[in-house]
Amino acid sequence: MNRKTIGVIAAEANNIEQRQILSGIIEEAKKHNINVAVLSNIYNPVKPDPAIRKENNIFDGILSEDFAGLILISESIINPELQQKIQENLQQKKNIPIVVIGAFIDSFSTYQFVNTNDEKDIELLTDHLIDEHHFSNIHILTGLHYLEASHLRVNGYRKSLEKHHLSFSEDNVFYGDFWMNSGIDLANQYISGSITLPQAIVCANDYMAYGILDTFLENGVRVPEDVTVVGYEYIPERFIHFPILTTYQRNRKALGEKAIRCLLQNIGISATQTETDLTGSLIHGNSCSCGIQLEQYSKELKKNRISKKYYQYNLASQMEHRLTECKNIQEFLTVCQKFLYLIRNVSEVFLCLSENWYDSNIAPSNTVICYSLADCQQKMIIEQFHFSALFSLSKEPCTYYILTLFYASRSFGYIVLKYCDTDCYDSIFRNWIKTVSNGLEFLRIKNDIQYLTQCQNLSQYRDSLTGLWNKNGMKKEIIHFFQTYPDKSSYYIAVQICLFHDNYSLHNIQDKITAQQEIAQAILQFCTNQKLCAKIKDDFFLCMIPCNQNTDFYIRRMYAICLQHFSYLSSYGVDSLICYAMKAIPNMTLDAVIEQCQNELHILQDGISQHKKYPYYAEMQNIRNNIYLHPEQEHTIEKIATLHSFSSGHFRSLYKKCFDISFHQDCIQSRIFRAIYLLCTTDLGISHISEKCGYNDEKYFIRQFTKVTGLTPNQYRTII
Repeated sequence: MNRKTIGVIAAEANNIEQRQILSGIIEEAKKHNINVAVLSNIYNPVKPDPAIRKENNIFDGILSEDFAGLILISESIINPELQQKIQENLQQKKNIPIVVIGAFIDSFSTYQFVNTNDEKDIELLTDHLIDEHHFSNIHILTGLHYLEASHLRVNGYRKSLEKHHLSFSEDNVFYGDFWMNSGIDLANQYISGSITLPQAIVCANDYMAYGILDTFLENGVRVPEDVTVVGYEYIPERFIHFPILTTYQRNRKALGEKAIRCLLQNIGISATQTETDLTGSLIHGNSCSCGIQLEQYSKELKKNRISKKYYQYNLASQMEHRLTECKNIQEFLTVCQKFLYLIRNVSEVFLCLSENWYDSNIAPSNTVICYSLADCQQKMIIEQFHFSALFSLSKEPCTYYILTLFYASRSFGYIVLKYCDTDCYDSIFRNWIKTVSNGLEFLRIKNDIQYLTQCQNLSQYRDSLTGLWNKNGMKKEIIHFFQTYPDKSSYYIAVQICLFHDNYSLHNIQDKITAQQEIAQAILQFCTNQKLCAKIKDDFFLCMIPCNQNTDFYIRRMYAICLQHFSYLSSYGVDSLICYAMKAIPNMTLDAVIEQCQNELHILQDGISQHKKYPYYAEMQNIRNNIYLHPEQEHTIEKIATLHSFSSGHFRSLYKKCFDISFHQDCIQSRIFRAIYLLCTTDLGISHISEKCGYNDEKYFIRQFTKVTGLTPNQYRTII
């Protein structure tokens, strides 16, 4: 049967907020005999983290042809880089309907939005404090000032006050960041007396309320005797805070139901036409004088006991140890099968590995081998995101969770969890998938070690990891060069990877190996014809080239080629490598050359280290990395400054201070670097290169390229 599948895009789908929405989506989909496939990650940092960036490859699954429609839980996508990645993929899905759930986000403004009414919910919550408790002096702690959701919740609070003929004052509105530290900060201000304690505090989410409760408890402020505290969103962690929080639950399940009904109508499937009631409900606790409802609290405790049981299962299991003992993939699958009981309510698990997952030297294959852990002998070979091949195995509508299997900068493939029960997937599974990913990396390294052991003595002149000359090989080749060309002018070009030093960090030995291999590939592209190149140390590479240009020319070319290796750049960033060039002197020893280059590189590295101490350097560097990853896009100061809450002038000043180049000039440089790379490594025509670098006008591209390099693109291409 050709059953339709709805794709759901979420970040950290194990969180209770996403799971409540998904419960509504899943139940409504089952009524219409439709599968639900959830694409998610397990890490969801606000700021990009190179160590886990590969995990978000799963969102390339959006491009799969197997989805009849897509639902995006936008409020879970908090990382701007991930928002951009998802938006770029969604833009290619113009043939299917897309519905967005949650607070309005500009990045997804072209799609149909559905959301609960935060404003109405907070109004009803404030009504409770006024009508039931007769409070008139009420404060509100909301989220970040630039978020629409923060102001909607303040509006609900204002409406309730005005409806009850109570005055609204901005002095009683406090802005936080939707996390516990905001509640802690506000509580300390009450305790110090800098703000007078009101009768009640409305918190725009539970985490901020928990921060207040914990701080009041530690400092002897009694809740609710001295002040009533209420929350919003309903995060079921109430039992680890005192007193038990009174909160208001958004009707996320109904929100999920409404979203899928909208989608079904758009794809021509009849769905219930009645208006969905998205009104939330009050969850009683002891932080107001109403008192807790035992039936509700009993359900929370039961869920916690189940989670604790599975947590203990995972803690006590020998899965990690057993996986490290495996010698091949078949043994690995057998161990994974043995420990399936650690995943709550799962019906089936498919381990979908790239055909060449074990090879660290080439990109993952688009062909995927899917192993069924229910039957380790059963496997299926499919195209990378051809999910329907797996979905078609089931006779009934099911829910599938699809997540990346990765380790640091390497993607192995993905894992597919199949559920028949609505109550599916939770945070406990994170332990299992991390153990499997670590085990795959351990198995892969075993394979690499065996190979390297066999070939480590292959040559005394070559570096076995990169294939470049080693120091001995470089000495021999330089002597030969000067004997052959005694009067030929030449330069040394040195490249250093800063990541191996104290002020930088790589997460494991494999990251170190990957960084060396990426830069070695770039240097091989740079060093053609008579040019020589070597890996002198793990972090230090040296080239010698016959020269007819100045040092700046070759330094710029080296940077341009290295920074077009996107895997390296996206993982480690623009500031992770430095270059230096010097004139080659025939009677100067290689050791003296290396010493001089390293001294100069050390000065450059110290300069970067000093810049890294500037405020907002990390944020500016993330912006810069994105510019060099996507030079073809239009990067405007106004858009970026607004996104990161800077004024345009302040942003310009910070950027120039951090990198000694203006934002505008850096955007131009990123485009010219890509052009240099394409001119040096491809046969593409100038118009095609102009387009790939983000220029709509070929003549303007030529003028700007010539201004920066001193040569036209065609002249540049002829220089070896």
